Amino acid sequence: MYSENGVLVDFGEISKLVVEADVFVVGFANFPERLLVDSRSNAKEMPLVQVVEPSTGARARLNWLMRRRPSLGQPEQFSFFAWPHSPGFMRKSGIWQRIERRVDAGDEPEVQVQCELAL
Repeated sequence: MYSENGVLVDFGEISKLVVEADVFVVGFANFPERLLVDSRSNAKEMPLVQVVEPSTGARARLNWLMRRRPSLGQPEQFSFFAWPHSPGFMRKSGIWQRIERRVDAGDEPEVQVQCELAL
């Protein structure tokens, strides 16, 4: 499927990643910040949706995550994907709604606020 800037996006693969990865980071084409989504939770931590600064790589991001959310341990699945479009198109395409479902934003008001702030 083509989108707002003509770049082909494999929505099926992105949707699969959103559903399966415990933690994923989205890189955007127009700005350096990343969207980090950590769907894991426990008695101490809720899912996390946050705009973060770029890191020097996956190992640095995992170390940051371990310092930020130590009670959750190492994620089982950590992924990155590039989103060549605007955050607004993420909503129009339905990917954002999949992310919100993944982190149970509809059931967790704090997580819903994180989602709104991040987008």
